[in-house]
Amino acid sequence: MAHLNGTYSAAGEATVVNIKLDAKDMPAKDLEAFSAGAGHPSSEGRDASGGHAEQDLNLTGRPTGSLPTGTVGLFNGVLANFDLGSKMSSVASLAGIKSGRT
Repeated sequence: MAHLNGTYSAAGEATVVNIKLDAKDMPAKDLEAFSAGAGHPSSEGRDASGGHAEQDLNLTGRPTGSLPTGTVGLFNGVLANFDLGSKMSSVASLAGIKSGRT
């Protein structure tokens, strides 16, 4: 189950939102589909198999163009087609981590 709550304000052409998403112990596939539908920027092309996932996200500002802040976790699963090493290349190079698609 995911919980979504918050507020929005529409003044003229500018809509501003303050939304919180809290999703715990969801099957990874369900949360992956939800994230893609919500336009999560890193959801395109990735594939989660097995395990469960959790999200605790906030979206504040205009609904388009704003990036969510918070945490996303995948537990006891595999995330393919998502190269975390390339997203954190500066940190990865310091730690000697090799990047890859799985």
